[in-house]
This record gives sequence, structure tokens and C-alpha cells, in this order.
Amino acid sequence: MNQYLKVLLVGLVAWGVAVVSSDLLLPQSAIAKAEYEAKYNELKSKGEITKEDKDQLEVLFRALNSEKNIKNDLISIGIKYGLFFLLLIPLIIWVAKNINLENNGVIASSALIFLSFILAGLAVVGGIFAALFCIVGIAFKKTKVNL
Repeated sequence: MNQYLKVLLVGLVAWGVAVVSSDLLLPQSAIAKAEYEAKYNELKSKGEITKEDKDQLEVLFRALNSEKNIKNDLISIGIKYGLFFLLLIPLIIWVAKNINLENNGVIASSALIFLSFILAGLAVVGGIFAALFCIVGIAFKKTKVNL
């Protein structure tokens, strides 16, 4: 397969993984935060704010910042990132070893992986995966044997 097509394929797969992971790795408090922001924006646009409206906003704010909610967020983020790394790192190593790209193709693919994750808001994760892909892709590159 042409080197450009391989680089494009790696970039597309990285973009898909980045989009999926950016949605899956949201903390559980995202729903509570969305409710709070919706109520806040509603009150902001409202001309007259009643005491009842302020109380509802306060209840949503306390629910968002409750100890239980924060604890659940930390646990879920840890589990999701742990599974994410445990599944994706071996996959990236396997792809980098078997795709047989030239060095320039590996570097270009790494740049596309990083860009995909930056666009999805996961720059640190993208940097780790791009560096891993680049290192493994160059270090374990298959060489052609002439018989």
C-alpha cells in the first residue's frame, strides 16, 4: 500500500479514537454541570430573579460540588483512563510494528495522531500516543530481506 495511504489511514483511525475517547472519558459530573450551566444561563437572561430561582441554582451548585460527586468522578476517570491506556497502548505498538512505514511516514503519522487528540481536547494523551507510535514504529520497523 502506498505510504501516503497508510499515513492517512493511521490519521483517520487516530481521529476516530480521539473523538470516541473524548466523549467516553467525560466525568460523571458532566450532566450535573450541564444542568447547572443551563439554569445559570436561564437566570442570566431572565430580567427578574426570584429567591426560588436562586435556591434552585444553589441546590444544583451544591450537587455539582458534593464530595460524593467528586469522588465518583475521580474513580470513573481513573477506571476509564486505565482501560483506555491498557487497550490502546498494545494496539498502537502492534500497528506501529506491522504497518511497515518509512521513517518519514512514521513521523507524519505521529503528527496526525497528536493533532487528532489535540482537536478532541486530549493533548497529553495524544502526545503520549504519538511519541509511542513514533518510537515503536522506527525501533521495530521491519526490514526487507532479499533472497
